[in-house]
Amino acid sequence: MADEPAPDLEDLGEPIAELRELSHEPPPGFVARLLDRLRRRDLSRQLTTLGWTGFGAVFVEFLKLVFSAFEPSPRDEGGPE
Repeated sequence: MADEPAPDLEDLGEPIAELRELSHEPPPGFVARLLDRLRRRDLSRQLTTLGWTGFGAVFVEFLKLVFSAFEPSPRDEGGPE
């Protein structure tokens, strides 16, 4: 596949020629604005994930605390004092 030569665009037929006429250059700054928007969305996704993960970790630790209050201590089971 890598050894095949690139096809000549003139030999591919009429649809390619029509698409070539439709190509436009993006306005200046478009790519920068697009990348900024993608970075903001990624940052908000990461912060949301961190928030839920942190909330979940605190909730699990709270549940461990509550359930450990109801576990019998070694003194209650007749173990060494």
